[in-house]
Amino acid sequence: MIFPRNIRSFALLSIGTLMFLRCFSKWADDDYSMIFIPGFSFFSLYGIGYLWNWFKQKWKQALLSISIIVFSIFTLGRLLTNFPGGMNRLNSNFDDFILYTAKNFPAGGKIFQRDISLIPYLRKQGRSSFNDIDFWYYPEDKNAAMGELIKPGCKLIFMVRNDQEITEDELLKIGFLDQPYHLQDGSGIWAVYSRDCE
Repeated sequence: MIFPRNIRSFALLSIGTLMFLRCFSKWADDDYSMIFIPGFSFFSLYGIGYLWNWFKQKWKQALLSISIIVFSIFTLGRLLTNFPGGMNRLNSNFDDFILYTAKNFPAGGKIFQRDISLIPYLRKQGRSSFNDIDFWYYPEDKNAAMGELIKPGCKLIFMVRNDQEITEDELLKIGFLDQPYHLQDGSGIWAVYSRDCE
């Protein structure tokens, strides 16, 4: 084999340990995937070395090399453009929206959300404390939602378009706007509205 036995054993032990941590961790942030890099690196090198020895002809080794490069580029592309539900860095301003929200959302404000948590994204942009922000699950009951939304104070709604009991027109009628917390989502799935957050 291409690697000594102790390196192969360490590779398998690493990947097993990291899989265990992944299955039982309670991390909310997708940064936990970074812990896979050491384990997968050792495991991948072992696997690639085995395949390289198995593909003895040069054209097979060239095909293996091209496949690894294409897979790596595809994986990197997914990593750089992966956002919730159809958004990516090419069709949305999600990065700018999160950066603006992290820096400007006032203390005592409420963020209503469903099907997503903004906390991991806000944390990445330097918002270290969330004790001054109330995060609320967007109520499914229309009357309960309206009762919360008409109360005074800063409120921001991160919502799936056309998937709420309260329509966007109804939000506009009670004073919600798509500024200054503007989300431009080319997929047409997500929308953001705020009120009294100046």
